[in-house]
Amino acid sequence: MAKGSVMESEGLDPRKAQRPAALQLEVIRRFGDIDLNYMLARQEAWLAARRRLEAAERRHAEALAALQNDVQTKLGQAYQRGVDAWDAGQPGDTWNQYQDLNRQYMAATGAIYDEACARFAESVRALNKEVEDAGKELNEVSRSAYRNYLSSLQDAWRALDVDAVVEAYAIAAATRPHM
Repeated sequence: MAKGSVMESEGLDPRKAQRPAALQLEVIRRFGDIDLNYMLARQEAWLAARRRLEAAERRHAEALAALQNDVQTKLGQAYQRGVDAWDAGQPGDTWNQYQDLNRQYMAATGAIYDEACARFAESVRALNKEVEDAGKELNEVSRSAYRNYLSSLQDAWRALDVDAVVEAYAIAAATRPHM
Protein backbone atom coordinates (compact mmCIF):
# COMPACT_ATOMS: atom_id res chain seq x y z
CA MET A 1 0.00 0.00 0.00
CA ALA A 2 1.43 3.40 -0.95
CA LYS A 3 2.02 6.10 1.61
CA GLY A 4 -0.42 8.45 -0.03
CA SER A 5 -3.20 5.87 0.00
CA VAL A 6 -2.63 5.08 3.71
CA MET A 7 -2.85 8.75 4.56
CA GLU A 8 -5.88 9.23 2.36
CA SER A 9 -7.60 6.16 3.84
CA GLU A 10 -7.16 7.69 7.31
CA GLY A 11 -8.64 10.98 6.10
CA LEU A 12 -5.34 12.87 6.03
CA ASP A 13 -4.39 15.21 3.22
CA PRO A 14 -0.78 14.51 2.16
CA ARG A 15 -0.42 18.12 0.94
CA LYS A 16 -0.87 19.33 4.53
CA ALA A 17 1.76 16.95 5.90
CA GLN A 18 4.47 19.59 5.85
CA ARG A 19 2.58 22.20 7.86
CA PRO A 20 2.05 20.11 11.01
CA ALA A 21 5.56 18.66 10.80
CA ALA A 22 7.10 22.12 10.56
CA LEU A 23 4.86 23.34 13.35
CA GLN A 24 5.85 20.42 15.54
CA LEU A 25 9.51 21.00 14.83
CA GLU A 26 8.99 24.53 16.11
CA VAL A 27 7.26 23.16 19.23
CA ILE A 28 10.09 20.70 19.80
CA ARG A 29 12.63 23.50 19.30
CA ARG A 30 10.75 25.68 21.80
CA PHE A 31 10.81 23.00 24.47
CA GLY A 32 14.48 22.34 23.68
CA ASP A 33 15.25 26.05 24.02
CA ILE A 34 13.46 26.14 27.37
CA ASP A 35 15.60 23.24 28.62
CA LEU A 36 18.77 24.81 27.22
CA ASN A 37 18.03 28.19 28.83
CA TYR A 38 17.42 26.53 32.18
CA MET A 39 20.64 24.53 31.94
CA LEU A 40 22.60 27.68 30.98
CA ALA A 41 21.07 29.70 33.83
CA ARG A 42 22.03 27.01 36.34
CA GLN A 43 25.53 26.76 34.89
CA GLU A 44 26.01 30.54 34.97
CA ALA A 45 24.81 30.65 38.58
CA TRP A 46 27.22 27.89 39.55
CA LEU A 47 30.12 29.59 37.73
CA ALA A 48 29.34 32.93 39.39
CA ALA A 49 29.32 31.25 42.80
CA ARG A 50 32.56 29.41 42.01
CA ARG A 51 34.25 32.66 40.93
CA ARG A 52 33.04 34.34 44.11
CA LEU A 53 34.44 31.52 46.24
CA GLU A 54 37.75 31.55 44.36
CA ALA A 55 38.07 35.29 44.95
CA ALA A 56 37.31 34.81 48.65
CA GLU A 57 39.85 31.99 48.90
CA ARG A 58 42.44 34.16 47.11
CA ARG A 59 41.83 37.04 49.55
CA HIS A 60 42.14 34.62 52.47
CA ALA A 61 45.40 33.19 51.11
CA GLU A 62 46.76 36.71 50.57
CA ALA A 63 45.77 37.67 54.11
CA LEU A 64 47.54 34.60 55.48
CA ALA A 65 50.68 35.32 53.44
CA ALA A 66 50.70 38.92 54.70
CA LEU A 67 50.11 37.68 58.24
CA GLN A 68 53.01 35.24 57.98
CA ASN A 69 55.34 37.95 56.68
CA ASP A 70 54.23 40.36 59.39
CA VAL A 71 54.68 37.78 62.16
CA GLN A 72 58.16 36.85 60.89
CA THR A 73 59.15 40.52 60.73
CA LYS A 74 57.83 41.27 64.22
CA LEU A 75 59.45 38.16 65.72
CA GLY A 76 62.74 39.09 64.09
CA GLN A 77 62.48 42.63 65.46
CA ALA A 78 61.65 41.37 68.96
CA TYR A 79 64.62 39.01 68.86
CA GLN A 80 66.91 41.77 67.59
CA ARG A 81 65.78 44.10 70.38
CA GLY A 82 66.76 41.41 72.88
CA VAL A 83 70.14 40.86 71.22
CA ASP A 84 70.80 44.60 71.12
CA ALA A 85 69.80 44.98 74.79
CA TRP A 86 72.04 42.04 75.71
CA ASP A 87 74.95 43.57 73.83
CA ALA A 88 74.36 46.98 75.47
CA GLY A 89 73.94 45.48 78.94
CA GLN A 90 76.30 45.89 81.86
CA PRO A 91 78.75 43.05 82.44
CA GLY A 92 77.49 42.60 86.03
CA ASP A 93 74.45 40.48 86.76
CA THR A 94 74.02 38.57 83.49
CA TRP A 95 71.56 36.00 84.84
CA ASN A 96 69.02 38.65 85.93
CA GLN A 97 69.55 40.55 82.67
CA TYR A 98 69.01 37.31 80.71
CA GLN A 99 65.80 36.53 82.61
CA ASP A 100 64.53 40.08 82.13
CA LEU A 101 65.27 40.06 78.41
CA ASN A 102 63.72 36.60 78.12
CA ARG A 103 60.52 37.84 79.83
CA GLN A 104 60.40 40.84 77.50
CA TYR A 105 60.88 38.60 74.47
CA MET A 106 58.20 36.16 75.65
CA ALA A 107 55.79 39.06 76.28
CA ALA A 108 56.50 40.43 72.79
CA THR A 109 56.03 37.02 71.14
CA GLY A 110 52.82 36.50 73.13
CA ALA A 111 51.46 39.83 71.88
CA ILE A 112 52.53 38.96 68.32
CA TYR A 113 50.85 35.56 68.64
CA ASP A 114 47.62 37.06 70.03
CA GLU A 115 47.48 39.62 67.23
CA ALA A 116 48.18 36.91 64.62
CA CYS A 117 45.42 34.72 66.05
CA ALA A 118 42.96 37.61 65.94
CA ARG A 119 43.88 38.47 62.34
CA PHE A 120 43.66 34.80 61.33
CA ALA A 121 40.25 34.42 62.97
CA GLU A 122 39.02 37.57 61.21
CA SER A 123 40.22 36.23 57.86
CA VAL A 124 38.48 32.90 58.46
CA ARG A 125 35.28 34.72 59.49
CA ALA A 126 35.40 36.79 56.29
CA LEU A 127 35.98 33.65 54.22
CA ASN A 128 33.11 31.81 55.92
CA LYS A 129 30.81 34.80 55.46
CA GLU A 130 31.65 34.93 51.76
CA VAL A 131 31.04 31.18 51.42
CA GLU A 132 27.69 31.54 53.18
CA ASP A 133 26.69 34.54 51.07
CA ALA A 134 27.74 32.80 47.85
CA GLY A 135 25.68 29.76 48.82
CA LYS A 136 22.64 31.90 49.52
CA GLU A 137 23.05 33.74 46.23
CA LEU A 138 23.46 30.46 44.34
CA ASN A 139 20.28 29.11 45.94
CA GLU A 140 18.35 32.28 45.11
CA VAL A 141 19.54 32.38 41.51
CA SER A 142 18.92 28.65 41.08
CA ARG A 143 15.44 29.00 42.52
CA SER A 144 14.71 31.91 40.19
CA ALA A 145 16.05 29.96 37.20
CA TYR A 146 13.86 27.00 38.12
CA ARG A 147 10.83 29.26 38.49
CA ASN A 148 11.54 30.81 35.07
CA TYR A 149 11.97 27.32 33.62
CA LEU A 150 8.62 26.15 34.95
CA SER A 151 6.93 29.36 33.85
CA SER A 152 8.36 28.96 30.33
CA LEU A 153 7.18 25.35 30.22
CA GLN A 154 3.76 26.43 31.39
CA ASP A 155 3.57 29.06 28.63
CA ALA A 156 4.77 26.57 26.03
CA TRP A 157 2.16 24.01 27.05
CA ARG A 158 -0.55 26.66 26.99
CA ALA A 159 0.47 27.68 23.48
CA LEU A 160 0.59 24.11 22.24
CA ASP A 161 -1.92 23.31 19.50
CA VAL A 162 -3.15 19.89 20.61
CA ASP A 163 -4.93 19.22 17.30
CA ALA A 164 -1.69 19.89 15.41
CA VAL A 165 0.14 17.44 17.67
CA VAL A 166 -2.51 14.79 17.07
CA GLU A 167 -2.39 15.43 13.32
CA ALA A 168 1.42 15.29 13.25
CA TYR A 169 1.35 12.04 15.21
CA ALA A 170 -1.13 10.56 12.77
CA ILE A 171 1.02 11.62 9.81
CA ALA A 172 4.13 10.22 11.45
CA ALA A 173 2.35 6.96 12.18
CA ALA A 174 0.99 6.75 8.64
CA THR A 175 4.38 7.41 7.01
CA ARG A 176 6.30 5.09 9.27
CA PRO A 177 7.41 1.91 7.54
CA HIS A 178 5.36 -1.07 8.66
CA MET A 179 7.20 -4.09 9.89
